[in-house]
Amino acid sequence: MEKIKVLFADDDYMICDTVELLLAKEGWLPIIAHNGEEAYGLYLKMRPHIVVLDVAMPLLSGIEVAEKIREYDKSTPIIFYTGLSSNETMKNILMTGVNQALMKNFSSGLLVEMIKNSTMHVTVSDQIHLARNVVFDPDTKYLHVSSDSYYLPNKQAMILSELAKYINKVVRYDRLCNIIWGVENAELYSAQLRKHVSRLNVLLKDKTKLKIYNIRNSGYLLKNVEP
Repeated sequence: MEKIKVLFADDDYMICDTVELLLAKEGWLPIIAHNGEEAYGLYLKMRPHIVVLDVAMPLLSGIEVAEKIREYDKSTPIIFYTGLSSNETMKNILMTGVNQALMKNFSSGLLVEMIKNSTMHVTVSDQIHLARNVVFDPDTKYLHVSSDSYYLPNKQAMILSELAKYINKVVRYDRLCNIIWGVENAELYSAQLRKHVSRLNVLLKDKTKLKIYNIRNSGYLLKNVEP
């Protein structure tokens, strides 16, 4: 089972080092960023289960990162912490749809408790990271491509899940047919199989380094041409 991934962002390197060890000690997978732009990039790439953001960061503030996340992701728990206590700052924080907030002189125990509370609302699934900006979740059937998310119909999800297990290797037609339709008659279902693969390639096209190739008289191959 995949570990709970916690994205922690702060431009203070000493705080990041301390929190990274703290998160790892709790059995979570720490993902560390030192500015807002890096934090958002890691969010897109790693799809953390919980996000912890400092408010005042270079390039993008924590509030700006949270706003970008909330444009299409309303469920990932976000925790803010800040040394700024003005009413205006707190108002801006609350408007982002933040789940919890604490002041920057927090105790490590309080941060751990907040994250533990957030994990109660998190479902950990065996997500598959297909490329730098592509994540597939077989449990929810969502394909995440950069900042876009697509729900895959059951047969397309089954095809992608099987191809992802053997990325850069050919999966035979009859194996795919057996998984999807319970028969190994690839000839009977070849047209339907092509249709589903074509739709998957449309989602991957132009935005990723991934493509599903039809290897003649053999099967399909999900190829990652990222360097």
